[in-house]
Amino acid sequence: MPLKPSVRKGVATLIFGVLLLSACGGGSGDATTTTGSTTTVPDAPTDLVDCAALIGLESSIDPALSSDFDSGQVARAMFDGLVDYDFSDPLNPELKPLVADEWSSNADLTSWSFHVRDGLKFSNGDPVLPSSFATGWNRAASPDLVAGYSYLFSIIGGYEELQNGTATTLSGVVADDQTMMLTVNLVTPSPEFPAMVTHPVFSPVPALEIGKLADQKTWSTGQMVGNGPYMMAGNPDEIGVSLVPNPQWAGNVYGESDPILQSITFRAWIDEAAAFSAFENGDCHIARVPVGQYAEMDAKHAVVDDLLYGSNHFVFGWNDSKVGGEDNIKLRQAISLAIDRDRINEIVYAGNRMVATGLIPPGLFGYKPDESLYTTKNLDQAKLLLQEWKDQGNSLTEPLKISFNANAGQEEVVALMQEDLNALGVVTVLDPQANDVYFSNLYSTGCEQICRAGKLWVYPDASTALYELFSSETIGNGNLGLYSDTIFDDLANKALVVADSAERESLLQQAESRLLNDTTGYLPITWYSGNYVYDPKALEDLVQTPVGAIEWERVSRRAS
Repeated sequence: MPLKPSVRKGVATLIFGVLLLSACGGGSGDATTTTGSTTTVPDAPTDLVDCAALIGLESSIDPALSSDFDSGQVARAMFDGLVDYDFSDPLNPELKPLVADEWSSNADLTSWSFHVRDGLKFSNGDPVLPSSFATGWNRAASPDLVAGYSYLFSIIGGYEELQNGTATTLSGVVADDQTMMLTVNLVTPSPEFPAMVTHPVFSPVPALEIGKLADQKTWSTGQMVGNGPYMMAGNPDEIGVSLVPNPQWAGNVYGESDPILQSITFRAWIDEAAAFSAFENGDCHIARVPVGQYAEMDAKHAVVDDLLYGSNHFVFGWNDSKVGGEDNIKLRQAISLAIDRDRINEIVYAGNRMVATGLIPPGLFGYKPDESLYTTKNLDQAKLLLQEWKDQGNSLTEPLKISFNANAGQEEVVALMQEDLNALGVVTVLDPQANDVYFSNLYSTGCEQICRAGKLWVYPDASTALYELFSSETIGNGNLGLYSDTIFDDLANKALVVADSAERESLLQQAESRLLNDTTGYLPITWYSGNYVYDPKALEDLVQTPVGAIEWERVSRRAS
């Protein structure tokens, strides 16, 4: 889901670059050779060219400023955080040490402590210290930088003072480089804070390098210094940015310390159409799946279909007299039962997605199978509910409006929904809007009647998302439908702060059931899946983690 316009307005423009490596060249041994009676099999190429990560003029690979899905792939390749998830089993992810070797909290979850491993270095040889995280977090949270994800720091003590100019650092972040301890004091209890710091905005930065910058927004226009598996091969320019293995890298959560690819070039493109054209011409190995072309790409190339922690859904205008509020529950339930989500998945996404039966996807803490009672198509039951709603004195004298962001892959989805609702006897009119206009309107006035929305989890914990998307306290921000229910609020608010894991999971599931069943406050459609197309002749299986990240150090090329 796009960020609130007021949050996005300061995202810096990035000029990318370095000399482009050959798109189809390939490391050592490009041909099979025969010496006497011995045949030598060529080594696999060790280069990769990506046309998916750097799309549009607002992209930034600075971990503090990266606010779009794809440029974040580059930031993740260059920076490691305190902890990270082992996604070997995506349905049961395990949080493991990375830069921090251990962490703990106080009893009420208002203070977290991380011990930073000794001997770790940035790619330039500078030590990675607790103060490196303090420097990075203070920079990312600074109102001068206007980072898209700076709001994630609002849970830390001193954030408000930093924003209003009465402080220059986060008072809740205490770094002790002698003991290698980073202590983080929060303004509210948070059981999910260790999950939160897996996001790239919480990356460490080398203080000496940052101190050289006259303008913090320009770091990514030069040679950034990180602590991840890859580092910049040179300064960026308008063509793209190339990465090579970082010799100082200490390894990932899987115990691997040697990246397979010896060069990754991320090409910069003005739009996805130009990037995909380059992919089709054989100039790169990875691109984004073009809008509405999942089936074609799946048949022609290879599409990443790994489950992502994300929801494609529609919200109701809660204040609308026809579809919102308590009086129209049966209408909303009828609408939900009339929609054939399996048909949408097959036609639009070539069956690569999972039909959503709730907000919380599989693998995310709090997931409960088949949570919703109204996501399996049942037209007969839908008609009965619609009639019951009419018997209560309700009627639809005008078509219901289905609003959505145009040219973002939703045209076929809403057309199929319209067909299903017509079969129910509910007439609708489609209302496509330009993407920026659409979300600007949603954030300023909320959904009118039925509106497309979505969520991709930036870290794998469900409680913040339920609160963010449907709490009455977030109306005017993440709650785009203006949904308001006191019982839901009570459950969602408790889930944010309770320490006991079993109790928190129960609260999450109760809140989700209240949203889905008791009030039917929104329309689940599908959970997201990977959105990349790649050349299977050039790459081994390309895997996205459920938070959308590609673990670049694990990607390999096929032998020619």
